[in-house]
Amino acid sequence: MTAIYQAARSETLTLLNINIALVGAELAYLTASVAFLGDVGKLPPTAVALVPAPLWLGLLYNVIIIALSGRHGNSLVILERHMHRYAGIPPDEHALIGSRAGEYVVNPGPSGSWWYRPTIWLIYLIAPALILGYTWYVLATLVRIHLESPSVFAGGLIGYGIAAGVLAAAVTKAMRDTPKTDAAPNCSHSVLSICAHRSPHCAVCVS
Repeated sequence: MTAIYQAARSETLTLLNINIALVGAELAYLTASVAFLGDVGKLPPTAVALVPAPLWLGLLYNVIIIALSGRHGNSLVILERHMHRYAGIPPDEHALIGSRAGEYVVNPGPSGSWWYRPTIWLIYLIAPALILGYTWYVLATLVRIHLESPSVFAGGLIGYGIAAGVLAAAVTKAMRDTPKTDAAPNCSHSVLSICAHRSPHCAVCVS
């Protein structure tokens, strides 16, 4: 059990590093692409409309990584519960050790702290807001310079609107995600919130 726990922790840290590297790549791309906006008139309209596309792909992948990290977080909590029991750690100290202790800081859901939630929500929301604003700026620049290509603007607006809808749906799913094998009545633990309330019917809630 300890070996499985250590492997799960290692994989969670790997996912975190991948997510950080991906965010860095997105910021680098955003900075580099801004430098070429002055040459929009020299580029084909379709190429200009596709400039923000890699940012949206990266953002969607970020959500997948966050959801996967949440699943691993659920598994770590289950392993920790059994390890605490074997170690004889009192139940009232379980939330002070391991994954649950960190959740108190990084979880914007019901099990997190109100003191930290604004910061976490800003971290989650600033990147989509920046990318959304940048996309609108690129499309507006496209219309201003390539007035003869309104269809490209409309296509870009529809395409990125769909991407924004998919992103919102993915985030909502990640926030409420519960593995099917753990589904039980009166249980509402999720990716970012292990337990909204303790339930005797839930394998994760019961410790």
